[in-house]
Amino acid sequence: MAPANPAPAAKPHPLPAPAEPRLNKHAIPALLCSFFGITAPVGVYLGRKARKEIGQTGETGDPYAVAALIIGWAYLTALVLGIATYLIFAVGGS
Repeated sequence: MAPANPAPAAKPHPLPAPAEPRLNKHAIPALLCSFFGITAPVGVYLGRKARKEIGQTGETGDPYAVAALIIGWAYLTALVLGIATYLIFAVGGS
């Protein structure tokens, strides 16, 4: 004969909330270095490194790394064009 009052089923424990992805440690320094002109090559390097790490680890910060790359390359392009223009007109014009 079956018991009259069966034991209640165990309540399932709620799953813990998933941890938020962390911000990549190279994304913000890459952006800051790209903003300061003389350190733009460092910003480009850190931006590429950050994007690679973000792709491997799933961290956040990709928009910062992309912005660092765009700003850094734009600065470097302007610098090269400025030096080339100076050399053409200052040195070549005499």
